[in-house]
Amino acid sequence: MKAFTSSSSFLPPPSSSSSSSLLLLSSFLYPSFSHILYPFLLLLLLLLLLLLPSSSSSPPLILHANSSMQSLTAEIQSFSRSRLRKQCTRVTSLSGRRIIETWKGSTITVVEDPVPTERILGYVSHILNVAFGVENVFPDLFIYKTVSILDHPDADVLLHLTDVCSFIQQAHSE
Repeated sequence: MKAFTSSSSFLPPPSSSSSSSLLLLSSFLYPSFSHILYPFLLLLLLLLLLLLPSSSSSPPLILHANSSMQSLTAEIQSFSRSRLRKQCTRVTSLSGRRIIETWKGSTITVVEDPVPTERILGYVSHILNVAFGVENVFPDLFIYKTVSILDHPDADVLLHLTDVCSFIQQAHSE
């Protein structure tokens, strides 16, 4: 059997132990990740020890690293689906349709949200339309003020300022 030698400064000296050989190999493969890889390998080794079948004469192997690990284990063992609270999510589609998704356990219920039209619109009553060539879509529902202003450096915005300000004041007063 041929020994592996390297002149790299990040490799620890070789050892006869299999775990240090594993760490030596991990340091060689990923020298910049060794600070992350060492705890991961230790955790992997502990999991392998837990998953190995034990003989019928000896009790199962239970490892507790510290009190936080014990409390996590107790919390996982005491988990109950019946204690989960119901979760409701309101979804509004692009068309304005509103639905309520309710999760209880592993089932989902979808119900359309019956919201009156006034509430969907919120507090919008006036719309100032300053886009060139865009028509007023809902003239029956809103009060519109249309000012066609080109998006150009030569466009004089000050010409429309007094009309726009009076429209905004009217919207605030109502």
